Amino acid sequence: MKNILICGDSFAIDYKKYNVEIPHKGWPNYLADKHNVTNLATPGVGQWKIWKQVENANLEKFDVVLVSIGSPNRVHCKTHPVHKQGMFMESDLAWMDIDRSSWFNKALTTAKNWFVYFYDQQYQNELYEMITDKIINHIKHKQYILIGHNESRTLDTDSENFIDCNDLWNNERGKVNHYNHKAALQIVKRIEKHL
Repeated sequence: MKNILICGDSFAIDYKKYNVEIPHKGWPNYLADKHNVTNLATPGVGQWKIWKQVENANLEKFDVVLVSIGSPNRVHCKTHPVHKQGMFMESDLAWMDIDRSSWFNKALTTAKNWFVYFYDQQYQNELYEMITDKIINHIKHKQYILIGHNESRTLDTDSENFIDCNDLWNNERGKVNHYNHKAALQIVKRIEKHL
């Protein structure tokens, strides 16, 4: 049994922390059935907030650090303009969220215009890579695993410490950590091979 720290976004959250009813356990919960898991993952956060989860954790308490790498397309916001409390209050901004909600929120209308007129994908990708490198440099003295599940989140997947779940994205999507029960079990198997 290992002491495992999980940091990341909605792909890695523990729904029990938010008192949300789910149809089956997610992979973080199955992992917690076998190991001592501390889960700091937060839904909707970008790579900078994931970095802050890692930076603020006492890594000496853990045998393994597992980081669900976020999306380069999430833009940091200090205070979410819609979600003032609850599960998504720490979320960052993403185009899909803004596009469907900007009609009723002036702050989101401003953000939408920023995305339309000023968003720079190259900048977002390079910033994402720098933050990811910072995360790796901070945890490389530990046993660590990076995990990603969507092509936009896996800009650099050459590391032997990386678990790629892209193959599950098209066929195994679901309501818990974005996947169905079958995928949750497959993800745990992949993680266990690295432990």
